[in-house]
Amino acid sequence: MRVVSKIRAAPPPAASAPPVPLTVWRATQAVLQDKRLVEAFRAVAEQPVQPADKEFADIYEAARKQAGYSLHPATTIVNALAAVAGADGVIDDGDLKKLGGRFSPLGLQLAAKARTARAVPGPEMASLLTWSLSTEAKQALAKTTESLAALETMPVLASLLADVEANQPLKGHRLFAVQHLFSSTFGLFQALERAGIEAKGSMVFGKDYSTNVEVALALTDRGFTVVEHYGRKEPVVDNNRIVGLASPLLTGLRTALAEAAAHNPPQRLLLLDEGGKLNRMLHDVFPEQAHLCTIVEQTTNGLQNMAGVTLRAPAVSVAASQLKRDVEGPIIGEDVAATTLEQLTRLDPGLAAGKTVGIVGYGAVGSATAQAFAKRGFTVVVTDTDPHAEGRAAVAQRAAFDGGGSISVKPRHEVLGAGIVVGCTGTGACTIDELRFVKGGAVLVNAASGDHEFPTFDTDAARAQGVNADRFEMRDWQKQFDRAAADAATTAHRPIVTFTGLPVPVTVPKHGESETLISFPRGDGSTFEAALNSARSNQLANQYFAQGDRSFVVLRGGTPINMERDLPPASIQLTRSMLFAACIQAVGEKEPGWQTFAQSTQQVIESRWRASNSSRA
Repeated sequence: MRVVSKIRAAPPPAASAPPVPLTVWRATQAVLQDKRLVEAFRAVAEQPVQPADKEFADIYEAARKQAGYSLHPATTIVNALAAVAGADGVIDDGDLKKLGGRFSPLGLQLAAKARTARAVPGPEMASLLTWSLSTEAKQALAKTTESLAALETMPVLASLLADVEANQPLKGHRLFAVQHLFSSTFGLFQALERAGIEAKGSMVFGKDYSTNVEVALALTDRGFTVVEHYGRKEPVVDNNRIVGLASPLLTGLRTALAEAAAHNPPQRLLLLDEGGKLNRMLHDVFPEQAHLCTIVEQTTNGLQNMAGVTLRAPAVSVAASQLKRDVEGPIIGEDVAATTLEQLTRLDPGLAAGKTVGIVGYGAVGSATAQAFAKRGFTVVVTDTDPHAEGRAAVAQRAAFDGGGSISVKPRHEVLGAGIVVGCTGTGACTIDELRFVKGGAVLVNAASGDHEFPTFDTDAARAQGVNADRFEMRDWQKQFDRAAADAATTAHRPIVTFTGLPVPVTVPKHGESETLISFPRGDGSTFEAALNSARSNQLANQYFAQGDRSFVVLRGGTPINMERDLPPASIQLTRSMLFAACIQAVGEKEPGWQTFAQSTQQVIESRWRASNSSRA
């Protein structure tokens, strides 16, 4: 009888994986995450130039001059590396040799770090590099990016496109959009373009706290006109003097409407709105041309901003849909809780310990956020101006949560006095006067879609420090940008300013002066040292404030907590699919006014989304 050996032969050695190429994109991630490497490049560049190093030294110096004013020294390095990279954006060994003797060791360090570099969040990358990148660097980033979530990564969105692509339902329409430009937004615009949208002549406005610079570059490369911040103000100059301010959004919409009307027959504009900005501007400033437009709104805040206005164009509201409330809401709420706790852990591991979570606003996101914190063992207290919403919270307080968490309805002042206060209203979680209810050691978190939940910068004193946080009614767009601004542009900064309107002053140090340290309380009663942030610091930074003997921190400067990064394509494709389907529905609507997002379409999207996630499990 033949005996079969149970000892298996060793498998042949696996072929070693090819080395990760050093691309301009990967090099950018590495230098943005390693301050020491940036400083080393700068220190070497300041040394006397040797003949062998002249080539890259000249490139580096030219890049430094080209960058001009940049918020981050890494800009110069990225521009210089792009100048020596190949046409495909890859920096090979031959390109590294161009660095010369002094820079070559740094190039090897850079290559090693780039192999394992994580992707820097889109808004952070945009705010650090700004738009001072050279044309070569922008092209190299666009060619080598690993951050874009293309249409192919979102099968539900791709399937909706396949249903209509042959009919080209968006043909003859140009897009005018205000959107958060996340990595997955690129896939949405791909789908809109393939459904007939004309990229050339379409305009896309992002938000400065969520714009992914790579998405902006990729959309520009496809023919879209992209402005990174919808609220940007451009100076109007006469004889070298600033005589006024102009809004690219206002000017762009005026031009787009005029060009659409000039066509025979007239073209149509598809307004893909966020927060009612385009809708309100259209009806306040250009009402006689509203008939040229079709509108899609995705936020509750956008509906609130249009309260009392009789629409002159068809508008589809995704914000009021059951799918957004019951299916997307829990995804967003979970992300808000997870991102908040990650931020707090980065600030100080003990900062969240023992704190009660206050939820202001118990709508789709607020209720989901409350449950996400309760599931993590937190005591959650809730308030809402809508009695029906508080009724739903009262039902939720009977639920049992793992880890001892709970949800209960409490008076407004008590919720604002919680250790972690999360604003989920879309209109404002508290007034300036109500900040007196905020307790020492509190953490303020914005979980809405805009930056208006907490009024920490909404004061004359903050604006005198140069904070770009003007607050004005939508109906005042025209007046806001037609006014003279020469005096405002030259206002001197005060050494120390006080937030007016508060019972106890909040002091803010002058821009450029040393930060004042404060003892910030942890949840366990101990303290750690924190720096009072200047009001002019990066708005994406966590802002500490002192108010008498109290201190509190506003995460991400009061901008939405969950806009630091995009959700994975498998999850966020639900949102992108809803927006795409709403655009298709909107162009088919004939009657002006709010139209319900078709229930049958919602059911198709939900079914395909659940099937897609099930197949991935």
